[in-house]
Amino acid sequence: MVVIDLYSLEEIEIPNTHIQCSICGEWNDPSQYCRDGESTMSRTNCARCFESDRCDWDGIKAKVSEIRRSVEYRRAVSRLGDKQEKFGHSITVEELIAELQKLNPSDRLLITDADGYIEPCAPEFHSEANGTKFFRIG
Repeated sequence: MVVIDLYSLEEIEIPNTHIQCSICGEWNDPSQYCRDGESTMSRTNCARCFESDRCDWDGIKAKVSEIRRSVEYRRAVSRLGDKQEKFGHSITVEELIAELQKLNPSDRLLITDADGYIEPCAPEFHSEANGTKFFRIG
């Protein structure tokens, strides 16, 4: 999955199994939330925070909270959301071709949006996200 790193404000890809620490906000393997030698999660803070001085936790939490309230962080999260929405509302050209090949070649395809029909035209470039180009028709 792709998330925003709190400290660099960059998109990072992490395994779907990773969990965000409740203190420092870093994403870690679930084993970081277990007692030594156990496989059951026993806390919501990572091993590094758990082993640090508890007096430091308030300062770390305040810094993380400040980052999350920052305009830069909110913009980064918004941009990521926009990209994920585009992926959710799109299909690959390969998938489209496969679906079109199921149709009879003499069938007609209507291109519509919420307001009605769209004038048929060639696909035009819309945007690019994570190395994937998005095109739109209409």
